Amino acid sequence: MQSGSSLRVHRRSLYLNGANWTIFTPRPNEAVRLATGVTDETVSLYANAQSLEFLGQCLWAMAYQRHERTVFLFDRPVMIPNPTTGDLSRPVVVANTALGPVPAAMLDGLRPQLPLEGPTDGTIKLRTAGLDRALADPAGFATREAAEEDAIAWTPSDWDQWVKREAGLVTVHAPAPVLRAYARATAEFGSFSWESLDGTGFTAPETVTLRFDAGIVGRADALRDRRLSRFPGRGLVDLVAAEREELWSEVASDAARSTGGMR
Repeated sequence: MQSGSSLRVHRRSLYLNGANWTIFTPRPNEAVRLATGVTDETVSLYANAQSLEFLGQCLWAMAYQRHERTVFLFDRPVMIPNPTTGDLSRPVVVANTALGPVPAAMLDGLRPQLPLEGPTDGTIKLRTAGLDRALADPAGFATREAAEEDAIAWTPSDWDQWVKREAGLVTVHAPAPVLRAYARATAEFGSFSWESLDGTGFTAPETVTLRFDAGIVGRADALRDRRLSRFPGRGLVDLVAAEREELWSEVASDAARSTGGMR
């Protein structure tokens, strides 16, 4: 796994919908594997712990992206078949909507070109050090975020509009505060031995269903609060494997009691 301070990715420039777009993608040698599951009601993501850690960094980096017409694309070989159905996974496109909309025509133009297999414009580093600090000091980060972005209004009821099925893709297009919330949740989860907290989608060791909705942040907050209570003064990255497993077991047991058992 890469350093927590930066994310090395490939960069490409594509002319789509009458404009130049910058496309970031994971490097082929990254040990990152994701899968999507799509129904009429939900969009789910299947991932292991290492992949969730990478995804958290990606979401964080995109929250701080400052260049318009820039998206992050997850496609083959990172995207693998759905582990429960064997269906091909849809590519995932992440964008910061504060930089402007991602037109449907752009996605329509991108889809036929996938997977992107031609030469890249090289490798760049996306800085993600702030994610480590946010995980280590969530209260301090919340205070800073509120001070910087109190003019941006959003509520959990808005979340359904930020994850969609478009042009044969799964799109995660959201403003910066939401991308940061997703990033903290996925990174928090990705640092623990996985067991399905809500009992859904557990298909293989270290593989779990992750639904991008208000619930994911609530579950991550419960895990974070227990971590801060059990290990005061220590950040997530300071815990050893046995402590993480102990903490996760406690949170999973609480969830099982509250739901009547894990399915």
